[in-house]
Amino acid sequence: MNPANEPGIRRILLAGLMGILLAGLVGGAQTCHAPPSDYLGRFRCLVAIILCLVIYLTPPVVLFMLVLGGIRFLSDDPLKREEGKQVIMLAVGGAVMVVTLLGVASMVAGIDLGMCWAGAPSPGPL
Repeated sequence: MNPANEPGIRRILLAGLMGILLAGLVGGAQTCHAPPSDYLGRFRCLVAIILCLVIYLTPPVVLFMLVLGGIRFLSDDPLKREEGKQVIMLAVGGAVMVVTLLGVASMVAGIDLGMCWAGAPSPGPL
């Protein structure tokens, strides 16, 4: 039996992921330089925080999928080898899609993604 299929473990993993996301959103709301009455500026801060979270969460997920696919690919069973190939292809395709969508989202919202490494998200002036 796969331990990840247990309902208790799923709830713990989901609660941990939600806690990370909410902590990032709440922590980022305190560093937004837009005044509370500037709703568009606050929305841009929220978008910047979400994009930074996606940037931080994508590499570990892709790495996990690549390792999982590599382990399955090393199997002698042809079905597991095919599953491993599919997982690796999905991981690479997902990473390319995330990078592309991050670029499009940052261009549309006019947000510099370099701020994710520089510190507090500040989308800058409109």
